[in-house]
Amino acid sequence: MTERKTGKQKTKEANNMSSVLSSMIVTVLFFVIAIVVGFRLERSPKPYRLALLSAHIVLFVLIAGGIVACLYKINGVSGNKFFSTLSLYLAALPLVTSLVTGAIMVIIKQKNLGLILAHKVSMFFMAISVVAGVVFMIGKV
Repeated sequence: MTERKTGKQKTKEANNMSSVLSSMIVTVLFFVIAIVVGFRLERSPKPYRLALLSAHIVLFVLIAGGIVACLYKINGVSGNKFFSTLSLYLAALPLVTSLVTGAIMVIIKQKNLGLILAHKVSMFFMAISVVAGVVFMIGKV
């Protein structure tokens, strides 16, 4: 037998979905800011300005925290969330790739176009994964 949900349960579930969606949207906003700061970093000479580099690193930490928070929150929500969860899990590999390439770029003394490309591509795929999570959450898929 299936269990019927009361009005309070439906309201609570809607609030939880809203919380997950807001976390995802805030994470996407951090991505946009990180992209702007990243392009500013790319155009600045080495060694990078400390304030700009620090802002980019802090944004990375906020993005990583946002992805983890979304995964944590989405597991507490019942209903159709398979593709939203999958897209957030798929953001993990580009997250690690972006961390490694970013760390190497900070350590080396000259710009390396291959590392810059790898960093951009990993951030692109990570952003696509999170945006897909938002779309799937809105579409309740």
